[in-house]
Amino acid sequence: MNVLLIGISGHEKDFLLSLPILKTYLTKFDDINKLFNIDTLEYGPDIDTDIIVSGINNNNPDIICFSCYIWNIDKIREVIPQVDTKIIVLGGPEVSLDFINKGKFDDLEVDYLVYGEGEIPLYLILKTLDNPTIPKTGVVYKKDNKYYYGNRNFLEKLEDDSVFLSGNVPHHLLNSNMRVNIETQRGCSFRCAYCQYGKNFPFIRYRDPLLVIKEFKYLYSKGIKYVRVLDSNFFSNKRHAYKILKELVVNKIKTHLVLEGNSVSLDDEIVDLLGKYTSLGNDIILSVGLQTTNKESSKIVNRYHNLESFSVAIKKLIGVNVIPRTDLILGLPLETKETYINGIIYLIDLFRNSRGYVGLNILIILSDTEMIKISKQYNLSVNENHMVYETPTLNKEDFSECIDINAVIFRIFDPIVTKEDIEIREAFYRLSDKIGYKECIYYLKDKIFGSGNYKFTLKDFPKGEYDYYRKTGKDIDDKSLLELLNRKYNE
Repeated sequence: MNVLLIGISGHEKDFLLSLPILKTYLTKFDDINKLFNIDTLEYGPDIDTDIIVSGINNNNPDIICFSCYIWNIDKIREVIPQVDTKIIVLGGPEVSLDFINKGKFDDLEVDYLVYGEGEIPLYLILKTLDNPTIPKTGVVYKKDNKYYYGNRNFLEKLEDDSVFLSGNVPHHLLNSNMRVNIETQRGCSFRCAYCQYGKNFPFIRYRDPLLVIKEFKYLYSKGIKYVRVLDSNFFSNKRHAYKILKELVVNKIKTHLVLEGNSVSLDDEIVDLLGKYTSLGNDIILSVGLQTTNKESSKIVNRYHNLESFSVAIKKLIGVNVIPRTDLILGLPLETKETYINGIIYLIDLFRNSRGYVGLNILIILSDTEMIKISKQYNLSVNENHMVYETPTLNKEDFSECIDINAVIFRIFDPIVTKEDIEIREAFYRLSDKIGYKECIYYLKDKIFGSGNYKFTLKDFPKGEYDYYRKTGKDIDDKSLLELLNRKYNE
């Protein structure tokens, strides 16, 4: 039987690591290899539905498995009715017990819903095709709108096999234009209320650091220039992180890195190693989550930070040429327009004279998270896309204004790539020193959103909450933005 694993990435230069992970796990079993031929199809975010359907039909699969995320679930819903396949499986973060119980998948002609990690459930599905109603961990079987539930699953030990060294990543995806994802661990040391990741894992599981280094060497030999480490906190075990970083430095691996971590973990030893890696000519983008500078809001969502310590950590990173990336979330409980804007100002002041950049996101109430209960407790208004659009402390008008401000700030404080990006930031700081940060932000907002010249500012712009990040760079050209900043400065 032919099994086809299908993924649609959220970025044009990414591919889903989950598919080769599943293939690598399944193909280590002789009983699976005897009965099943397992293949993968990877697509980018803007792929046409017809191309996906054609790709599926050309492979003539008996079983298709979709990896579902918030950015691709609508596309997958379009594909499913157009394929004639015997068995359809849905898995990934967008498939949860909460969504299943709420009937989110009742309208889809699918056979199995996998929640949680996919390795064990998919193996059990393939092993019990002749008796699908047998309870299987991590699997919900659907037949005639009746559901057969299995208990939650947990892969206690990460496999020693490598998706890269085993050849299970298609060669066309391993080119210098792609950003490759690697995981060195699973689980999370935090329990943030708004996040799904790691919630149901009793402990963090770590891969062999030496195997991770072999993967880095392999990717480097293939000309890969960008690697994103998927760990929610790369520094959750400092010894583990130190081993990997030290080997990267010793082996003089020249690959740009994207990491996630926590400011508390950034001691002098770790920061020194990060600096040694950047001294090889590498960029390190380190996402250090903040989410809010409002103490009450941060406590509610279990993401409290000491801002003084946070500032010290960010300055250490900047001192060794690490590029810090920090997020804020719009729509958290008790956040006001004033506290949200103060958070933005705190960050852009902290990032002065650096390449640091910000991620400004709207709160999404994800399934299987504490935010479901908290959103009701604090009367947050949520739309059909699970996005907050109004709160008791941030009315709809103020919320919309903050979204406009997000677009302006993201346009200026996105990653620095060109000399024009540097000039724009310098002009922004120059004007802010003259009239103040808040005044500069509102000046740009009023000029941009009051002109009607930009598509993403129009009221009927589809899904503007998702698209403004990508649209601002194209809609607001460098020359126009510099002219706005310099004109005001010279008044």
